[in-house]
Amino acid sequence: LIDDPVQSMDDEHTEAFKKQVLEKLLNEGFHIILLTHMQLLAGDVEGLYRRRGAALYKMSQYSRSGPAIEWKGPGIGRLLEMVRTHKDATNDEYRKTATLNLRMFVEQFVKELYKADTGNAISRKYEDKSWSELKALLKHCNSFDINDEAKLEDTCNFTSKHLHPDERMPRTVANSAQLTSHYATMSEILGKYKPVLGF
Repeated sequence: LIDDPVQSMDDEHTEAFKKQVLEKLLNEGFHIILLTHMQLLAGDVEGLYRRRGAALYKMSQYSRSGPAIEWKGPGIGRLLEMVRTHKDATNDEYRKTATLNLRMFVEQFVKELYKADTGNAISRKYEDKSWSELKALLKHCNSFDINDEAKLEDTCNFTSKHLHPDERMPRTVANSAQLTSHYATMSEILGKYKPVLGF
């Protein structure tokens, strides 16, 4: 059981912990439970050891009976599932949530593919970056089909139109047909890269 192990570590020691210490423990037959409030660390570890059966759980609302588990599994799969759940809602707020989850999916997909393809962790400087800066990481991914960049860009542009205010025109809520179209495209992309991502 490892509790918040890298809070005081520099990047070099954090990488050594993720790639060497955890690997050694797994090779020696240990079952590891890693607790952290650092989402980037949790995502990195899950991605690095996904092929060895790693599972990611997000817990909240602690009580005497234990924590509530909000979701488990790779974050990008959860994001796309949230789009599927809310894209056909008649309530505008749910469709706004689906739009935001589409945007988050695109950005998380780039990070996950980079980690899986290169074996490298994402630098902290990319933690809060948007698509326009993250897409540079795709150039380092040998498994990435450059034709898919336009699909990711199209979905990102679509979400921007509905998420970011434009002084020239009011922000509108995406309709179900638009969301369904982008959901289908992103589902195809996720399916295509599942072997690389280790799903």
